[in-house]
Amino acid sequence: MIRTGQMADVFISYTKPERELTKALADTLKKAGLSVWWDTELLPKDAFRAEIDAQLDACSAAVIIWSEKSATSYWVLSEADHALREGKLVNAHHT
Repeated sequence: MIRTGQMADVFISYTKPERELTKALADTLKKAGLSVWWDTELLPKDAFRAEIDAQLDACSAAVIIWSEKSATSYWVLSEADHALREGKLVNAHHT
């Protein structure tokens, strides 16, 4: 598992209702040999925004799991915008 401060190949953005789906995707990507970061390791004392921005800057691809909830999430929208600007955006739809 990628810890805070370590950089990953793939960043995954999601909302809490998609946590199990996100875990399954992360496990699949890891089995394919990719390192994955999603916010499982962030603690209240951590600088959330700085860590998320650093992970988005360093990753090769940022997978955004879109759902009804994530489409209105400030964090998901911000992460998707960052990934789009970096040319790393990969959209995934969850119904």
